[in-house]
Amino acid sequence: MKNAALCVFAILAFVSKVFANEITLYTNISPPYQEKKGDEVTGLSIDMLKCVFDKLDLDYKVSITPWLRAKINVRDGLGAGYFTAGLSKETEEYATLSAPLALEKWYWYFTDTQLKKDKIGVIRGSTQDEWLAENSTSEIIQVNKFNQLFQMVKSNRVNAFLSDQKTFDNQIKLSQIDASKIKSKFFKYTPLGVYFSNKFLDSSTNVLNEFNKAIPDCRTEAISLSEQEKQIIHNIAKSQVMTWLNH
Repeated sequence: MKNAALCVFAILAFVSKVFANEITLYTNISPPYQEKKGDEVTGLSIDMLKCVFDKLDLDYKVSITPWLRAKINVRDGLGAGYFTAGLSKETEEYATLSAPLALEKWYWYFTDTQLKKDKIGVIRGSTQDEWLAENSTSEIIQVNKFNQLFQMVKSNRVNAFLSDQKTFDNQIKLSQIDASKIKSKFFKYTPLGVYFSNKFLDSSTNVLNEFNKAIPDCRTEAISLSEQEKQIIHNIAKSQVMTWLNH
C-alpha cells in the first residue's frame, strides 16, 4: 500500500513538472513594465512574475509578441496567458484575470487649451485601446509606436492620446522628446494583471489562487502607492474576489 502511494505521488509530481515546463506567457514591450535589453526581457512586471513563480516553484517562459497576437494565442490555447492586462469584456470570454501586478495611472495628453476627445490616439492592441473600444464613442486612431502618438497630437491629427503615466514618463526619457507643450489630465486608475486562459486553469487546479496569494509578498515599484491609492486597489481586489466567489 505504501509503495502504491509513493508511486502515485511520483507520477503526480512528474506530471506537475512536465506541465510547469509548458507555461508560456505572452507580453509586448511596454517600458517600464516590460523592457528588452539585448536578449533579456526585464521590467517591473517581469520582476514581479519571477518572484511569484519562484515562490510557487513553477517554471515559465515569456514570449514577446504584439498585443493582438498575444490575445489570439491565448484564446486559441497556444499559451497559458498574457500580461500585463486590464479587465476586458472580450477576453473574459476565454480567460480569467489575476490579482493586480501593477496599478497604472492613466492620463489624457493633449496640446489644446482644453481637452477634446473627438479623435483619440492609442497604441494598437494596448489596454487603453481595449478600454476605448468598449467604452468610448470617439474616433480612435491606432498606431504601433509611442513616438507616433506625440507626432499626431503635436500636428493636431488627434485631439489627445491616452497613456499610463509611467509609460509616458519613460518614453520622454528614452526618446528625449520635447514634451514641454503637452498638457496632461488625470483620467483613471487601472489595475493590471495576468490573463490566464480558462483552458490552462481548468487543467491546473488552484494555480490562480496560489498565484494571487503570492503577489502581495512580491510588490515592487510597479505598485507605488499613496495611502489613498492603496485603499483604491484594495477595493478593486476585494470586488474581484467577490466576483470569483459568486461564480
